[in-house]
Amino acid sequence: MRVTFKLGDEDLSHLKRMMRSAAAKQKDPRKIVDAARALARSAREAKPPDYVLERITTIEDIVRMVEDTEWRLPASVRKRVCSALAYFAEPHDLIPDHIPVFGFLDDAIMIEIMAEGFQPEIQGYRDFCRYRNSSSRRLSSATQAPLLQQRLLAKRRQLRARIQARRQRARDGDGAGRHFEF
Repeated sequence: MRVTFKLGDEDLSHLKRMMRSAAAKQKDPRKIVDAARALARSAREAKPPDYVLERITTIEDIVRMVEDTEWRLPASVRKRVCSALAYFAEPHDLIPDHIPVFGFLDDAIMIEIMAEGFQPEIQGYRDFCRYRNSSSRRLSSATQAPLLQQRLLAKRRQLRARIQARRQRARDGDGAGRHFEF
């Protein structure tokens, strides 16, 4: 069975206020990232519905993106991501996580909102990871490590330029990410 719903502008504004309120309370980025990781772990252990698991994969990617030393997320983006992740560090959210089937529904919605707001960064990071994994297999010897680092640097620059171009197009009015510019 498929259930869909649309969040209106008022709904989105309310959820964004909740995210901002959580960000104002949570100051330590490390604790915020740890809380997001813990949410993902506890959600997986609870064996939630597929619609939640799909979003949990996204928050796991976001946590990896923040922590990945080879990706080197710019400080300004890291700050925005951590502000958005702060909701998951709140001890009490909209729907208590222990409620069967629906406990992680609010988390899934918030993750979806984040995914929309950070779509260029998430896609760029996923592309970087695919490139890195592919290149690491081809350039696996110690003597090829400098070449691998050179290629990763070039790929990171290319993807960052693409992210900036997509962000600019969104600002110029193509509508992508219009609801949640973090």
